[in-house]
Amino acid sequence: YQAIYRLQDFGYIVEDRKEMVDNRTRVYFTVNPAGKEYLRQLIREYQDFTNAVDRVLNLDRNKKGGGRDA
Repeated sequence: YQAIYRLQDFGYIVEDRKEMVDNRTRVYFTVNPAGKEYLRQLIREYQDFTNAVDRVLNLDRNKKGGGRDA
């Protein structure tokens, strides 16, 4: 639950507690607009990282003489 609490502390998700008939409490989390923007940012960073790794791997393949069969 550490990740959930951290996202909540940063204001990216909102907690909603609902008491059920059997006296049990259910907790629901909703991603708010700040959380959606944070997710978009993480996706962009991940894409940048994977693109950089792809470029490095392609450079390495090119030095060895070609594609996967080399």
